[in-house]
Amino acid sequence: ASADEVREQLEAASYPNGGDMLECLDDALEGSDRVAMIVSRMLRLVRREEARDAQCDLDVVVRSATEVTGNAIKHRASLSIELGNSGWVKMTESSLFQVLVNLLNNAAQAIPVSSSEAHEVKVSAHRVDEWVEISISDTGTGMSAAQINSAFDPFFTTKRVGEGTGLGLPLAKSMVEGAGGLITVTSVPGLGTTFLIRLRAALTPESNDAPTTGALDPGAPVPRSSIKGRI
Repeated sequence: ASADEVREQLEAASYPNGGDMLECLDDALEGSDRVAMIVSRMLRLVRREEARDAQCDLDVVVRSATEVTGNAIKHRASLSIELGNSGWVKMTESSLFQVLVNLLNNAAQAIPVSSSEAHEVKVSAHRVDEWVEISISDTGTGMSAAQINSAFDPFFTTKRVGEGTGLGLPLAKSMVEGAGGLITVTSVPGLGTTFLIRLRAALTPESNDAPTTGALDPGAPVPRSSIKGRI
């Protein structure tokens, strides 16, 4: 806030060579925004609990995440999406969106530029009993066993200096586990990487809020299989 105030006064005063000073202030403000973002991510690592009744439409979130990351992917790989009957999952929409965007950007960065005909990034999902399994795979550089073991450690990164904070994957793990899910990674150097997210399946809002038809006898026992809905 102080830097913003200084910038406004400097701009209004029209000092000689003020342009250079304004440029320095802009750099400082950009840096402070980045620090704020990193700190907020660090705080999310310790605030693991998601709203347990939160749920979202996986198809909608995947489409939004792939639209946002599409430009980063298209110059490096083809993108394929297979969602099948995945339906709704138990996680907040914003958290799942952030996790998917992070994993899709990582997948794109693992592939060289101008190689879209030779590489692929694939997003797939399917229902397995009471779970939905979401897979994000790429045909990029892959990771060694040592890198896989450290992949979810805070501040660990395989990117060059200045390109990564090492907080993306730990944050993704924290949010997925906070929603009661699980995230794992498999990788082969030179062949690619696959992240697998398991989230609990959820009923659609229409199914959850469906009105009960017919009157119930208050004195009659209610089978456990017919008890559903919200209170």
